[in-house]
Parts: sequence; C-alpha cells; structure tokens
Amino acid sequence: MAPLPVVLLHGMWSRGSTLDVLRSEFEEAGHPVHAPTLPHHPPLDREETEVLGRFSILDYADYLEETIADLGLSQPPVLVGHSMGGILAQILATRIPVAGIALLAPVPPAGIHVVRPINLLATAHVMLRWGFWRRPQMPSPAMARFGLFHRLGPAHAREAVAEMVPESGRAYAEIVFWFLDRRRATEVPAEEVRCPVLVLTGGRDRVLPPGLVRRVAARYPQASFRVFPRLGHWLFEEPGSDQLRTELVSWVGALDAGQVPIADYRVPAPAQEPPPLSPVLLEPKGRRIESPAKLGRWSVRPPRSSSPS
Repeated sequence: MAPLPVVLLHGMWSRGSTLDVLRSEFEEAGHPVHAPTLPHHPPLDREETEVLGRFSILDYADYLEETIADLGLSQPPVLVGHSMGGILAQILATRIPVAGIALLAPVPPAGIHVVRPINLLATAHVMLRWGFWRRPQMPSPAMARFGLFHRLGPAHAREAVAEMVPESGRAYAEIVFWFLDRRRATEVPAEEVRCPVLVLTGGRDRVLPPGLVRRVAARYPQASFRVFPRLGHWLFEEPGSDQLRTELVSWVGALDAGQVPIADYRVPAPAQEPPPLSPVLLEPKGRRIESPAKLGRWSVRPPRSSSPS
C-alpha cells in the first residue's frame, strides 16, 4: 500500500509554506504532502481585508473540507495541525474520514478556557483593541518575538516575523471567548473523533502552555501526549526540534504499518477550570458571513517554492 497522504494545516498569522520544514520531512519519508493556505492569507486588497476580519473558524473548516475533497485522495489523509491548525484538524476529524490527527501545540476546543497569565501577556495587543473580533489582527514584531518566536535565533525570528500575514479577528475571538459564541465554532464532540490522535507540545510555549495542551489530549482516550521541555510555540522548526519531527514522522509511519498508536500512559484528568474572563461582544452588528459559498473567489496565494537544503 502506498504511504498515507499528509495534509498540513497551518496556524494563525501563517500560510501553507510556513510548514515547509515538515513538508520536507514527510516527503523524504515517501508521503505525498499537501499544505493548503487558508483564504485571504494574506488579503490582496481592502475588500479582502474586510472579509478576512469576519472570517469564522467554521469558514476555515468548510474551505479545508472542500479543498481536501478536491484532492481526490485514494486513502484517508493524516492531518497535521499546528496551533489554530490543530483545532481545524479536530473539527475535520468529525466531518471526513482521516487516518489520524497529529496536533502540534493545538488550540483547544470549546469547553477549555484558553487564557492564562503568560499568553495574556503575549496576546494582549489583540484583545485591547476595541472591535478586534471583526477586524484582521497582526501582532507587533516585539509581541511576535515574545510569544511566538522566542525560541528561534535572532535572524530566524526576524525572518519569521517578516513572513507573518494578518489573521481573522473573529476566528481569534471564537477561540478565546468560545463561551460567548452562539455558534460554538470551536466545539468538537470528543466521541466523534474516532481516529488515532497524537498531541505534541513545547514546555516553553508562551501562547498555549503545556498544561493547557494536556487538557486537549485528556479529551481523547486514544491520544498519545508528549511535552518537549525546551521547545516553544514554533516547535516544528526551533533549535532542538529534530526529535519532535522524527517522532511525528515515525508516528505516521506506524499508521502506515497498520499499528494503532496507544498512549504511553493515561493522561491525567484536568484540574477544575478557572472562571472565564469578562464578557466581550462576539456578534457585531452589520453584515455576517454565513458560508464560504457567499464569499466569491478564494484568494489564496500559491506556496513559495522550497529551496533545496
């Protein structure tokens, strides 16, 4: 049987080419790899910028579901999602046949409170702007280096900052303030995720700390969970990330061989959740996007070609 196809799902402020280092690892192992870029990443004009600000997590999931269907894959794919791509992988696992999902520092589904002191410091620049939930958002270079890229070298961090693109304020609000979202865009019924699950995270992640990601793994009895103590949020290409990438590719290889991955230990039950923060209005007045079909043309730039290493 041919190696399983892999679909890489990028996170916030990113595009498909952000995960090129993972693409290379999987392609070297013989897997066909697809790395779609989410719509309007980046927006090409003022109109697309306005549309991006109101784009929902559900709009992203609908786009990816359609994109994966259009690939015409002969086998169910393995979804590998980083950060926001992690919650999209969980949603898609309830919609389409998948061979497994690998979640790298994933955004939690509705029911798990996201805000912690360290990530509040890293993302305050977004939440302190009134109306952020209906506008595109970009972290300042200083906040990006503090929250996302602090484990990268200085030159690499500057390159990563330069590659960032605007992100949907609505999607951000649906993740952080899920308890005020009437549509529960990030809700994932755990019992509907029936495939093998791998959850990997960094011990120095300032955006989604390891204790938070542990709660994601705890939702799935079939999940394998591991913390890499020296890695941060950009854990797939930070110094010392070779072992993580090796284990990730090996796990997908185990799926190829028909071996169902089993957790090395039972994930401890999470402690009681902290109370939510003060409410913020999630449903702004004005035009709402009900479905991707009403958005017209998807504006997705093709991924950059990878230069040989």
